[in-house]
Amino acid sequence: MSQLNIDAAIFGLDGVVTGTAKLHVSARKELFNNHLRLRDSRAKEPFSPFDKESDYLTYYRRKTTIRGCRGFDRWC
Repeated sequence: MSQLNIDAAIFGLDGVVTGTAKLHVSARKELFNNHLRLRDSRAKEPFSPFDKESDYLTYYRRKTTIRGCRGFDRWC
């Protein structure tokens, strides 16, 4: 196998070098709105959508996906 002449490597591009926050918000919104719509219809309550300002910033910003899901109390 030949050697590569590598001077540097960048890892963890997510949100550091690339702007992916909008994609993360959109993905969470789609995922949780589907769940919240189903949950609210079963409970015969009005649908309350996932909100970027209150839900995303509170439960997901600067957290791993699993920590965000566990912290999202509206999920349970």
